[in-house]
Order: sequence, then structure tokens, then C-alpha cells
Amino acid sequence: QLYTPTFYAEQLTKRRLYMDVESLVHEVPNPLYRARQLIKQKSVVTGGNYANR
Repeated sequence: QLYTPTFYAEQLTKRRLYMDVESLVHEVPNPLYRARQLIKQKSVVTGGNYANR
């Protein structure tokens, strides 16, 4: 899913610096989700259909 509110990202820099064998993964906010929400709001205000382009 491209527009989920959050996604899991691996901290590759720490993994390379500290040579850990385990994966350092954490949940982060998805900027595409927030952008899509703002586009939908703008579409409602202006009457345009930006979200489906």
C-alpha cells in the first residue's frame, strides 16, 4: 500500500556502523499519506478532483 498512514523502515546507517546482525526496523509516518489527505481537502474546498489524477 502506497498511501498507508505508517510504514516500516530499516535503519541502514546504524546497521552498517555497528555491524549488527539483527535488523533495526522502526515504524515511521508516511509523508505520501499526509500529502494525499491535504490534496483531498483542497479538492473539497476548490471543487476539483485532484485526488484521482
